[in-house]
Amino acid sequence: MTTGRFHTASVRDDVSDLIVRWSDGELALYPGNGAYGFGKDIQLVKGKVWQQAAVITAGDFRLATGDQDLFVRWSDGEVTAYENIAAETFGREHRLLPAKSPWREALLATTGTFGGPARQNDLVALWPGGKLTLHPRYHQHGPARRTHPREPVTTKICSPLTS
Repeated sequence: MTTGRFHTASVRDDVSDLIVRWSDGELALYPGNGAYGFGKDIQLVKGKVWQQAAVITAGDFRLATGDQDLFVRWSDGEVTAYENIAAETFGREHRLLPAKSPWREALLATTGTFGGPARQNDLVALWPGGKLTLHPRYHQHGPARRTHPREPVTTKICSPLTS
């Protein structure tokens, strides 16, 4: 699951959308409605291959000018990115790393703007044992460099929600 601006109205209105990869292989876009909710889901793709998408996150990796891109770490360690994800189109695939890459061990990944400029292309990954790595200025040619923002995390990653 990841957030970004993919739907035309969301880009115009500066509202976030939600993309969810369901266990049946459907990748669905839920447009933000600007009132703490979502519009009707839009199926972007569906197929058995998408059941193998282990980690997804949205960012601006400059694969092409336009909408946000989708970073995917597949269960076999391959890393791909899809350019300009939008409700109307599913962008072209770019292979960033082959199968069996070290990324097959990444548990989670997210993107943000951690060092400027205002482009959301810094990638943070969580690895077994709690190690976090920061990959600044990630783009179609891979990371510009890698840093380790923290030593292994010893606190809980999350706890159950309570009311």
